[in-house]
Amino acid sequence: MNKKFSLVAGSLVMFSMTLMACGAKTSSDSSVKVNISPVATAAATAAATTAAAGNANAEAFTLKVGAWFLDDLPQSKDFQAVAEKKFNEKYPNAKVEWDILVSEKYFDKMKAELASGSGDDVIFNQNVPELAKAGYLADLSEQPWVKNMLDATKPTITYQGKVFGAAQTVATFGMFYNKKIFADLGLQPPANWKDFLAVCEKIKAKGITPVVGGFKDQWTLQYLLSGLTEISSQNPKLEADFYSGKAKLNGPELQGALNKLGELAGKGYFNKNALTIDWPQTQIEFASGKAAMIYQGNWMPGVAEQTFKDKDFTPFEVGFFPIADENGKVLMGVGPDHSVSVNAKSKHLQAAKDFLALTLSQEVLSVNLKDIAFSGIKGVDATYAQPAMTEISNALQKQPSALHELVYGTTFPKSSLDTLVRAAQKVISGSKANGDLDEAQKNYDKDKSTLIMP
Repeated sequence: MNKKFSLVAGSLVMFSMTLMACGAKTSSDSSVKVNISPVATAAATAAATTAAAGNANAEAFTLKVGAWFLDDLPQSKDFQAVAEKKFNEKYPNAKVEWDILVSEKYFDKMKAELASGSGDDVIFNQNVPELAKAGYLADLSEQPWVKNMLDATKPTITYQGKVFGAAQTVATFGMFYNKKIFADLGLQPPANWKDFLAVCEKIKAKGITPVVGGFKDQWTLQYLLSGLTEISSQNPKLEADFYSGKAKLNGPELQGALNKLGELAGKGYFNKNALTIDWPQTQIEFASGKAAMIYQGNWMPGVAEQTFKDKDFTPFEVGFFPIADENGKVLMGVGPDHSVSVNAKSKHLQAAKDFLALTLSQEVLSVNLKDIAFSGIKGVDATYAQPAMTEISNALQKQPSALHELVYGTTFPKSSLDTLVRAAQKVISGSKANGDLDEAQKNYDKDKSTLIMP
């Protein structure tokens, strides 16, 4: 707080106290009367409140912020630095402690800590309704930024009509490709599934992996399975239809997705170790030119650029196309990526809300968006140096989209998701997924009551 303002505020408070003392003295003295100005009293009260707030903001404390996506890339470090800087402008003696675990284990750790009554003050997550239902999150419905949320994200950050988080970034998914390999082989982005298989065949014939998979990390397989389900169904309300019973998990939509996955695996279009390598290894396979394509989210161009630098690979331009069905129809999955909430039991509740709010500001959020994501908040602009980001944006403008929910687990029971992933793993390994979709439907019926629908 500015020292000059503190002195002025102190003077106003002392002046107010003097007036009140005089008033008390003259209450029994009829010869002297002092009228206290309501304006002066209000000003003194406001100054005292401001001074108290300033002193509170000057207190030393540590705010813990949990996240899974903040790795060692410069962009992550820049985001952390600018967020801390803006936070310290309001809370000069506060320290931000980043609690980061770059893997799926983060979510298990986060839930365990919240269940024990602890947990970080600010929580980046991907399952706001579930955490809100459990009572772990603070109600943020009255926060100023709520009016600026993208409409498409609202079902994923609300519970029983209240807002418990903000979708800081939104993501979409599709096929990223090496434009040099495509140019060298005279290939164009395929317009339908048949063309896609033909492209894969020509790439494979040159000894290059057509599509690299790192399915040791289950989420990467869920993304691909979800994308194949979307184009197989062409139904933007499929999850709701599963819930109402209009569609079944052992119906043509998921079976169609497994069939397409089987085509890719059966023809040898995945790397042979697709089930045993992870997401970081696929970054190297793609950036090194050993693989021509990778199915990922819109962070891929920025990740590839950094991998070129870190591994001293020869850079190439990354392109993007959405996968399409046999008739050339596309349904792009879109969903929140980095949602952020406040721990309802935080000892620094207001500071946590303030930190969340600043992560949604132009100055801070734009750093997190740069070349890897799209804003979930209206009016926040980002810089996209990567041509692929423009291609993604153009595709989103032209193609229909659906809320990409299969990857988040809020509209599918975990038991069903685990069964579906197991079925996909069998198909990739060359086995038959006999009975797995029936089991997935049984698990869905058994655990349907645990779902939190938008």
